[in-house]
Amino acid sequence: MIGFDVVIIGGGLSGSSTALNLSKKGYSVLIIEKEEFLDYKPCAGGMASSMQRFLPLDIEDSIESKIKNVEFRWKATDNVTADLTGESPFWIIKREKLDQLLLNESLNNGVQIIRPLLIEKIIKKNDKWEITCNNKIKYISEFLVIADGSQSEWAGYFNLGPRKPKFANTISL
Repeated sequence: MIGFDVVIIGGGLSGSSTALNLSKKGYSVLIIEKEEFLDYKPCAGGMASSMQRFLPLDIEDSIESKIKNVEFRWKATDNVTADLTGESPFWIIKREKLDQLLLNESLNNGVQIIRPLLIEKIIKKNDKWEITCNNKIKYISEFLVIADGSQSEWAGYFNLGPRKPKFANTISL
């Protein structure tokens, strides 16, 4: 058995940023990631530039573009362009770069990651979490974070989140 203060399931954006923040507060953290490498994200993510002040690191290298104006249309007519004043209030982020940046910074702060590794069983025993993986090692922690996405089998196992997640539908006209 190997002990940590916190075990995080999932090494993507949520898992890595949680690991980074907890490691900076002195917690020993293990990330268990099922994928060998971070997934390529086919789309970028939007982010308000004001969020930078809440992030524990500079993400400049992850910014794909800084939005300075927005175009609005109604039924392909009535074009309106809004100029956004001041420093660019909205950024388009390269997710794969941001995810890797957060993970690297976490590792630099003492976070450990094991990948690829599949979790076989999670139980709560004597106020500790026991996580058994396909490498047959048990990892023990006081806290458990499930951050392995909306399709997580573990979120469902612990009845976390909505029973029937709803996804946005796109209709072409």
